[in-house]
Amino acid sequence: MSVIASKGANEGLLSNLHIKRAAMYGMLLVVAGFAVEAWFPGIVDFINSFRVGYVKPGENHGGGHSLTLLNLAVLLLKELGVAFLVASIIGWAIEKQAKERDNQRAMQLREDVANDAVFALYGLRHRRDFIKAVVETNLEAKIVREDMKVAYSLRTLSREEADVVSPKKPADALERFVVLEMTSTYTFRNVAASGELAIIRYAIALRQGAGARQLTKAHYVCIDDKQLNDKEIEAGISAPENSDDLTYQWQRPLDPNGTVRVIISARCVKERSDNEVWGSFFPTMGNMDLSLTVLPGMRFGVRELSSASLSSKLSVPSDVSRSWTLTGPLLRHNSIVFWWRTPEDDAEEDEISAPVEFSTPDPAAELPSVPASERRGWFRSLLDLKFSQG
Repeated sequence: MSVIASKGANEGLLSNLHIKRAAMYGMLLVVAGFAVEAWFPGIVDFINSFRVGYVKPGENHGGGHSLTLLNLAVLLLKELGVAFLVASIIGWAIEKQAKERDNQRAMQLREDVANDAVFALYGLRHRRDFIKAVVETNLEAKIVREDMKVAYSLRTLSREEADVVSPKKPADALERFVVLEMTSTYTFRNVAASGELAIIRYAIALRQGAGARQLTKAHYVCIDDKQLNDKEIEAGISAPENSDDLTYQWQRPLDPNGTVRVIISARCVKERSDNEVWGSFFPTMGNMDLSLTVLPGMRFGVRELSSASLSSKLSVPSDVSRSWTLTGPLLRHNSIVFWWRTPEDDAEEDEISAPVEFSTPDPAAELPSVPASERRGWFRSLLDLKFSQG
């Protein structure tokens, strides 16, 4: 592959050299044409000075300073120079398109060679369809994720939320359900040689109750330092209303090696003894930071179902919050299970959960009336604080 790349680079250098030479020749010829035209009267007089013979009075052998041969020479120089310039412009445009096609063919050739090598290396031990699935889901990925952080936090329902979840028995809803706040922060990177369209996907599992579905949503989305308003967030919904998942999808173009920063904060209704599965839509490079904050008295933790290794992060001991690090790349469709349980549901008869109280009103609804740019910075500071404390 290095030989192919070197050959392609040399060919590109030679083609550029030809274009530069054509442009240079064109400019020189045009300048020469104008120079000859400017000096034309002097050249005619110089040539006539060598004429020997009798000249009748009143005759003008200079012909009004016009010699057919020199006129043709000037015209030829100009036209030839313009032709070289036009050829260089057309050559540059064609070369640019050809280079893009060559890059695409080189990338395709590299992928084909990689696929053939993988099939040849592992085809003796595994079925071809298994190897094909591995290659298509991970090795052929053109957009990967970096700097992944996931922060989950439980809180009790507010009075308004309890009325929405169970209008007839809000107290029962308060005893049974909690709100899970989920924040994901990461960076998309285009690792392909050409521009790609990054599809930012986010999905939340839905309960069947109308009230729980009403509370489940993504309430803050910031893509590449641009905060989406409520209409833009809702416009990203791609799943039908009766689906078991609430799926969002936004698109952003990415140049080769281009990046886009994404922050998504969402909430859903969970039970006081429950779990939440986070699944990866995209291959995730590097380490991944996790944090979980629960209500007092709960047992909690995480389980990784991935190719990475899970370890606890050093932090101040806390009975309601903990942080972890997933070391190593995370493959597509790998998952992490966040779980929490009350002592009663954890089969501990001697301990009883703390009394449930309504939470304060939704903090997101109390954001100060400041410009969007300042509010984004203020919200990010809160996110950073949550990650550092978790």
